[in-house]
Amino acid sequence: GYTPDEMGVMTFCNVPAAYARFSLPNQSIYGIVVLCVKGPAMIYVDAAWWAADEENDVMSIIGNISY
Repeated sequence: GYTPDEMGVMTFCNVPAAYARFSLPNQSIYGIVVLCVKGPAMIYVDAAWWAADEENDVMSIIGNISY
């Protein structure tokens, strides 16, 4: 397990979504978990990346998910 570095609410698929960001800088691993409920569906995204400079690419992909 890990302790999130940041938790909050963001807009995802045009609805409020809970998120948690984490980092393991000693291993150069960073990530985010996003969870929301839209209508009858629960949408869960778990993403991780190796280098801090890849965060914008990952967040761009997450931002383009639609339902």
